[in-house]
Amino acid sequence: MLRYQIIRFLIGGAFVFSVSIGLLYFFVDVLGIWYIWGTTLSFIISIGVSFAVQKYWTFQDHSTHRTKGKMGIYATIQVINLGVNDSLMYFGVDMLHIPHLLAQTGTALVIAVWSFFIFRYLFRSDAIVMSHENS
Repeated sequence: MLRYQIIRFLIGGAFVFSVSIGLLYFFVDVLGIWYIWGTTLSFIISIGVSFAVQKYWTFQDHSTHRTKGKMGIYATIQVINLGVNDSLMYFGVDMLHIPHLLAQTGTALVIAVWSFFIFRYLFRSDAIVMSHENS
């Protein structure tokens, strides 16, 4: 089961990454937005896509029980990931002079490693999620 989850996580992650990197390219290279703002916007837009892919496809969590609570936890984790993402992007682009699309690729891989284990726990059917849905 773990092997299949990892494979689905990588495939789903590649899909979400393609959405995110496409948006980043559009915001920065087409619209001329500063790369940190472009990174932030693309990351935020991708959160909804990522939640659906991870919950329903990667971890096969089709329950509707506690979905709002899980989305809240997921969004909180993603806000932390966004802070890490933007920090690594700044370091990579401004300090190491790596092109923004390449820096985003490396940053996404770093974040994906710990995210897999966190989301694997979150989308378990017996995961404890506190919300108003539990009452």
